[in-house]
Amino acid sequence: MHDLTKGTPPSPTGYDAFGVGTPVYLFRPPFNVSRYLNGLPDLNGLPFFVLLQRAGIPGDAGNAVRGTLTRKGGREVDFLKGLGADYALPWLHRGILFSHEHPTPEDLQAAEAFGESIADRVAGAPYQPPPPESQPPALWHFGRAASNEWLTRTVFSRGFRVLPDVCIACDICFEVCPTGNIQPDANGRPVWGRDCIFCNYCDMRCPVEAIRSPVRWRSFAPLLNAVERDALNALDHARVKLEGGEVQRVDGHT
Repeated sequence: MHDLTKGTPPSPTGYDAFGVGTPVYLFRPPFNVSRYLNGLPDLNGLPFFVLLQRAGIPGDAGNAVRGTLTRKGGREVDFLKGLGADYALPWLHRGILFSHEHPTPEDLQAAEAFGESIADRVAGAPYQPPPPESQPPALWHFGRAASNEWLTRTVFSRGFRVLPDVCIACDICFEVCPTGNIQPDANGRPVWGRDCIFCNYCDMRCPVEAIRSPVRWRSFAPLLNAVERDALNALDHARVKLEGGEVQRVDGHT
């Protein structure tokens, strides 16, 4: 197993099977995952499986991962779309944790069965791939387009700010950034580069709330308001507060 945030994985050539596990950001795999998949060599029939971890309304992120691996010459042997709690900064700021009870025991049982089926299918058991995922609502398409990789690199990555009188130079933002995009200045305060995937994890985990992400901009509010209405109707959720980089349930649970 290889953590993509720790560097480029070895080539899949020579392995019996190849698996990709990825979260979902706005109905797509994160930019660093997509870049890695697009840079893979020809898989020459190598069996592959995909584990997609989502938290919100089902979208079509799995199509991108499965489609890329198929175009690279891989042979799909399993696909699982799991569900986990949605630690996304915009909703936490609004006091909402979507899909808060997940993964449930049933989710974990499904994951265990998924692992067992992979072994059987790599060994030759029959497999019928599930149909492509359905498209998300039009509004959510707009949200995905409005935070595409070009805009993130050229606009949003430049919009992160630190409050110098609040920052304690604790290094947490450097440590949690999945692409190593944040480096310290001469005073130990964060400076953002252009390899941002817009996860906003640096803002979420700051223990003194010294970071301001572009997702806080007023221009995002209309889109977030509309998406929130859809999600509140479709997803289980709990009321929470984000304080000191930690999420706490309002009812006392963590």
